[in-house]
Amino acid sequence: MIAEDNSCGQFNNLSSQDDDFGVRVIGGNNTEPGTYPFTALIGNKALDDSSKTEINVWRCGGTIINRWYILTAAHCYLKYDITKEIVNIGEYDIAEKGDCLPGEVSCLPPNQIIPVQEFAHYVL
Repeated sequence: MIAEDNSCGQFNNLSSQDDDFGVRVIGGNNTEPGTYPFTALIGNKALDDSSKTEINVWRCGGTIINRWYILTAAHCYLKYDITKEIVNIGEYDIAEKGDCLPGEVSCLPPNQIIPVQEFAHYVL
């Protein structure tokens, strides 16, 4: 069914936060640490203007294909500086230092932040 108000395919920012992303999942369920070990975060190193320190900025997700490749959407690399590109493997919650179940003693192994060596665009 196509929306009659031409809103089909339009982004609706349902977040009360003032950011560019808003809510990405509505009605979803939280996962447990380690449930999806084949996922990756894709981002870059940037300079934080206020603290003048280097920070990691995450902008896309990806899927680990094998030990050398991460599959992601083409729009994740429209503009880039390969010397600053990074991939975060094994992260569950970027807001927490360690990824553990609440009240549990066992935690996931530390995440790895790996520099991107090269990438390839494939056009269908």
